[in-house]
Amino acid sequence: MTNAETADLRSDTVLQAGDLTIDLSRHVVSRNGVALHLPPLSFRLLHALAARAPAVATADELLSTVWSGRVVGNETLTQRVKLLRDALGEDASQPQYIELVRGIGYRLAVPVTAAASASGDAATPAPASGRRRLIIAVGIAASVAAIAIATVPRLAPPSVPAPSVDEAAQRGDGHAAYLRARFFYDRRNEGDLTAAVRLFKEALQADPGNAKAWIGLASSYRLQALKADRSQKKRLVDGQRYALEQALALEPDSAAANIRYGRLLMLLGEVERGMERRRRGVSVEAMDPEALALQAGDLFTFGRVREAYERQRRSAELDPLSAAIHINLSAMARAVGELEVGRRALATAERLFATESYYERAHYAIAEGDYDEALVLAERVDEPRQRCEIQLLAQQQLATDAAAIDAAQRCVVADRSFTGEAVLATAAALQGDIEPAWRILDDMEVAAEHGAIDVKDWL
Repeated sequence: MTNAETADLRSDTVLQAGDLTIDLSRHVVSRNGVALHLPPLSFRLLHALAARAPAVATADELLSTVWSGRVVGNETLTQRVKLLRDALGEDASQPQYIELVRGIGYRLAVPVTAAASASGDAATPAPASGRRRLIIAVGIAASVAAIAIATVPRLAPPSVPAPSVDEAAQRGDGHAAYLRARFFYDRRNEGDLTAAVRLFKEALQADPGNAKAWIGLASSYRLQALKADRSQKKRLVDGQRYALEQALALEPDSAAANIRYGRLLMLLGEVERGMERRRRGVSVEAMDPEALALQAGDLFTFGRVREAYERQRRSAELDPLSAAIHINLSAMARAVGELEVGRRALATAERLFATESYYERAHYAIAEGDYDEALVLAERVDEPRQRCEIQLLAQQQLATDAAAIDAAQRCVVADRSFTGEAVLATAAALQGDIEPAWRILDDMEVAAEHGAIDVKDWL
């Protein structure tokens, strides 16, 4: 394909790059009929290289095209090329698809041709279910803080009494204190986090080599910091960092410790170290339900939604009594279109919490096209931003009350955050305009790479 031919390259073209088929209208890359998972930024990088083939795409051209004018550097491009190679199964030392031209940029090492147009007979139009899954995924992005076990549950847990630990106490090794600390950490009634911190410390006094107790202490500090004032926050962040470093000294391959430490480092501005820790944590084979849930949260943020869902489901199987794990499984199941699995997880979470999540229920109503029911449920959502979100998404679909749509949109626009933008992108996608949805998923990747998501999500 010549540069002249690529100058008017349309977004509905299907390209053939060696054995790769790049469907630009559906944002899908496949090899020999098998779809490959490429996050939005990786897809755009591959598209940019294909558009320049067989010529070399300079680093400046790629930075401008792929990141749409955002201020990023060559290090970001190098990392994105690595991620694209990983997705394609390519070894950088023996490149099959992407060649580095030192001092200039990159080029595709395979021939590129225009295979077909998505508007022609040979192309397959994007299925409605695919568009709806994109809409659901962006809706989940609007609530990204919920996609991790570490988040504070939106539901108020019941006042369950603390269990008796007389039998464990006879061990005399701090295990009893650890069990009680875990109970209070999971329950999270008023004062429970303070009790959890005290008991984790008792467990560590008895056994300083208990890596899980160090992780539990760090997690408790993290949740306390979410509601702390500025004067307290630094002390809690320092305590979190110290506890995680102790855990990693004991268990360097701990998935939970690596992911938590990586998130903290990114919050503190150590982006590259943080990303490396998070990738290490995701790559470890985990059997602990909390570690699996943390891995699911990071995989989701990296755009690997199906993998995130599978690990969250495994986490729920290993810990069927954790309401927080089930509420997050419910959200992830929506993201991949597994609505029945998600509804069952939501019902389990509500049963364990002994209350109802009207926000999650409303999102299921929207996913299933029951917009009137979504509006009824929205009235019972306590948090104003979440209530406005549901009202906007449902009212736009009903299109019967212009004043209500305008009011809900003003409410969402007032939330000048990543979350507010994601809600507006979801609303646009429901109306058939998916470009804002792709942009917000791009932004989600950039935010994850650069630690730019709201600090509450990463503390």
